[in-house]
Amino acid sequence: MKLYIKEKAISVMDKFFVKDAKGNKVYEIRKKFGPAIGLKLYIFDMDGNELAYIKEKNISIKPKFRVFVGGEHTATIQKKLVALKPKYEVEELGWKIKGNIFEHNYKIVGDKGEAMNIHKGRLRLSDTFELEFTDTEHILEALAVVLAIDCVMDEDGE
Repeated sequence: MKLYIKEKAISVMDKFFVKDAKGNKVYEIRKKFGPAIGLKLYIFDMDGNELAYIKEKNISIKPKFRVFVGGEHTATIQKKLVALKPKYEVEELGWKIKGNIFEHNYKIVGDKGEAMNIHKGRLRLSDTFELEFTDTEHILEALAVVLAIDCVMDEDGE
């Protein structure tokens, strides 16, 4: 399964859409930020039903996001403190991020192999990221990882 996100949408917009290969809107992403709540990203289906949300953990030395699907905590995305290049791990699912995060050319890899691959869209305009899901059971979690990593990179000015 392939989904597409406009490159600047995650960092600039408070609301944007994730589309399928035909250009149909599949998910709506809404971003909220407040000093008391920190950053929260919500994933809705196109009928307006909340499917998942990502909440930044405010009191943490390293950036950390918790993912909730259907109201239940399913994963934690954490940036590891490494000097040269950032490393991320997804607890609970045993995922690691491999590749070039700065270029949005990376994979989410777990015990069962590759879960998702992200890169600049080859067949679409260059300002679109293509997310190719191998693990269709955890699409919302994988989408949440991409959103959280992009938010951390935006905060860090990377």
